[in-house]
Amino acid sequence: MKTKWKLFLIVLTVSMLVLAGCGGGDSEQLTIGVDTMFVPFEFEQDGEMVGFDIDILEELSERMGFEYEIQTMEFRGLIPALTSNSIDMAFAGMTITEERQETIDFSIPYYDAGLLIMVLEDNDDINGIEDLAGRRVATRTGTSSYDYLMSLDFINENDVIAFDNMDAAYFELLTEGVDATLWDSPAQQYYVQTEGEGQVKLVGELLEGQQYGIGLPKGSELKEDVDAALEAMMEDGTYEELYVKWFGEMPQ
Repeated sequence: MKTKWKLFLIVLTVSMLVLAGCGGGDSEQLTIGVDTMFVPFEFEQDGEMVGFDIDILEELSERMGFEYEIQTMEFRGLIPALTSNSIDMAFAGMTITEERQETIDFSIPYYDAGLLIMVLEDNDDINGIEDLAGRRVATRTGTSSYDYLMSLDFINENDVIAFDNMDAAYFELLTEGVDATLWDSPAQQYYVQTEGEGQVKLVGELLEGQQYGIGLPKGSELKEDVDAALEAMMEDGTYEELYVKWFGEMPQ
């Protein structure tokens, strides 16, 4: 009788260990909302999403132990997706603003940026923000760049041409449909050095100092771990490595 009881206990213990192992081995599956094209933060290359934000996401997944599925969408759809809990995080070079913080949470800032004006290479008439008065300016729908332009009393709202993506805005500039584009500094700088080289230039000073954060649903339980992982990346040199990869020399 004792032998049968011992055998029963052994079988029960093994079963419990197997069940525990199965349950503990599963990684949390997250849905990540990503802007369709915000070079060099996220963009498609050879059928895959790549960029600074994508590398940050991959690093977070390894440090926090989650798997993820990328859901691409236009920028303006990201905040509604967060508020409806359709996605768990949003990576889109998203500017942290008080208005947005009313409806969503942000991680700690992970990128310092601002807005820059871009014009054609031979344009010597526009040298700063006030020179945009009476000019047609292209930017992107639903962004802080659009909001900034609309807040300027010397800008006619009919002269602000908003596109769903900046590729269309750049094309409009190259074909002289607009006089300038106003957009996030890293994206404009990247374009000047790549596809727009020799055709366009940046003018004026950096406007509207901004910080980017990872978007999270309000009250998300992920925020604490995301913040801790970002801080660790900044302390151990991983962040600098990724920054240099996409933007060149790390700023002071």
